[in-house]
Order: sequence, then C-alpha cells, then structure tokens
Amino acid sequence: MNNSINRLFSINDQMQFLKTHFPNDPVMYKQYEEILNKHSSYPSIHTQKQFSTVMNTFFKEDNMDYFVRLLSIIQYTIKRKDSAKLLTLLTRIKGDDKVYYKELHNFMRKTKHSNSEKKQTQADFIYHNLMSHVFKKSDFKINKLMDIGCGNGMKAGMLGKMYGLDKSQIICADIEKWFDYDDIERNKRQITLLPINKKGKITDIHGKINIITLIHTMHHWCYDLTQEYVERMKSIHDILDDQGVVAILEHDTITDIDSCLLDIEHGLWENVIKLNRKTFYDTFTSKYLNFIELDMIMNESGFEMIHRKYFNAGMIHKIMIPDKSYLSVYRKRSI
Repeated sequence: MNNSINRLFSINDQMQFLKTHFPNDPVMYKQYEEILNKHSSYPSIHTQKQFSTVMNTFFKEDNMDYFVRLLSIIQYTIKRKDSAKLLTLLTRIKGDDKVYYKELHNFMRKTKHSNSEKKQTQADFIYHNLMSHVFKKSDFKINKLMDIGCGNGMKAGMLGKMYGLDKSQIICADIEKWFDYDDIERNKRQITLLPINKKGKITDIHGKINIITLIHTMHHWCYDLTQEYVERMKSIHDILDDQGVVAILEHDTITDIDSCLLDIEHGLWENVIKLNRKTFYDTFTSKYLNFIELDMIMNESGFEMIHRKYFNAGMIHKIMIPDKSYLSVYRKRSI
C-alpha cells in the first residue's frame, strides 16, 4: 500500500513562494516544478517494500541516479569496502525489507571496514558556514548556544567548543529517551541539559540564545498541520537573541524515492548496525520537508532566510552526500 506524501503546502503554493522569494533563479523553479508534479507517493517502512521500490529504478535509465544513491547510502552508513560484492548482493536479494537488512548485516560482518578519508562533520560544516557567511562582525559576542533535538549531545558539545563556550553556555534540549539516546548518556558530556515537554516547549531558559541549531531533528516532529510547526518555531523565535540565528540542517526530500532512501538510511543504522529491529518498526516516524516547505514555515513564524548551502562530504570530487542534506540559516525578520 502506498502512502500519499502529506504535503504541508500545495505544489502551487510552493511554486508561488519560489517565484516570489527567488525571482532570479528560474532554473531552480523549473526543476522543482517538474519533480514535485511527477512524484506524490511512497511506500512507508511498514509496507516492507522500500528497497524493492528503489531497486526497480535500476531498470529505468532516467532514474539510475536513485540506485547509485542507494549504493552510496549503504556504504556511507555501514562503512564497508567491496563495492562489487555489494552490487551483486543487492541484485540477487529477493524478499521484503527485513530480508535486505538481514543480508546487509551479514555483508557488514564479512567485509572489511572502509578506511576512506575523514568526512567533514556536521558541527564543522555549521561552524564554518556561520563564521564565513553570518557572523562577519568581529564585535558580535556568542555567549550561548542551544541544540534542539540533541541526540547524545556530541554535536552540540563539538560546536560549542569551536566557539570557546563552557558547559553552562552549551544547552541541549531533547525528550528524555529516543531509541538509545537518553539523559544518562547526555549527562556524561560537557553540556547543560534541558527537557522538552510533549508539546515541544523548552522550559527553564535564562536569557536569550545566540545560536539555535536543529540538526536532522525536524523530520521526526511529524506534525499534521502547518500551524503546529509555526507554533513551535514561534516559541524558538521568543528565546532567540535579536542578532542571533537559527541554523537548521535537514533533508531536501522532493520525490518518493528521496523519502524511501532516507527511511532506508535510518533503517540501516537501527536494523543493521545497532540491531534495534523491533524498536525501529515500533518507534520510528518521519515526515520530511523540502527546503521550500521549511522556508514557508519559517516565513510564517517571523524568520527570514539569510544563507543556504548543501552539506557535502568534505571531498572536492563529491558535491553532496547521497541523502541531500542542506543547511538553512534564519534570523528574525525585520519589522
């Protein structure tokens, strides 16, 4: 059974937003219009048909890039050599997604670890983009950073250290537990931990925040209504310093295959590496937003976009990682 991609905004509204906010980029407009009108549904993780959906693109020449991205995501995630063996494995597997994950787990155990060059970290990427394109004033003092949906707190700790912040200035906010991320692990790091309630409200904040980051967090919110995203973003607007920024690293999902590939990436991590198979199917939820939808949400929430760049793999011959992540930076819109 295919699930319709529940767009927060109609395709016409998204195209009108692009025309209004990016009038000098007609090529981008045409590309998004064509793709958005072509794709509208994808099989959810519970159909057990995500691998076979992507694999079917192998036999369609115009969609070959999707299959290449699948290969890249597998190797990027489980970090194994033997590309030829992986290709052979994928083309011979017959079965549902659970069969693919089981075979890929066996492949991971039997093949050698890849010692490829170190990829650029998300914290590095955010830091250098903010310093190069946003915080150009040498007199602007960064004294407080908050990471919402912090996971284990590692990325916030790395980013805060780059800015020379101490534990009291690096604030991590998240729900108490999600998969194997919990407060026990977070409390081992040099960060200040704040809880998030069921409505996404962050409490006990003292003073305004200079930098607020959401690193691959929003696609797990899964709200049904635009207003739910707007209300949450307005609460972030309230705690942000007037000269501060919100930096959001997210997936630019436009097609049904984009969504499949991202679910598979999450599935590889939980089903192949960590072996949280039951937890994955019982717990995992996702609702991916393309950058147009994110801009529209932020616009309604009182923000304006000031910088965007795709997250690359840190190597000059690879312009982006296969899951198409982008960094969008916003500030409070001038009245």
